[in-house]
Amino acid sequence: MRKERRRFASKLLFLRFFKSWLSSNLRDSIGY
Repeated sequence: MRKERRRFASKLLFLRFFKSWLSSNLRDSIGY
């Protein structure tokens, strides 16, 4: 495995976390 692969995986993880955080924030702002 090369370094780029690990970086890509970490980026994917961060994206998933950011997406969940964003959706929760949107829900709070909307008032669901």
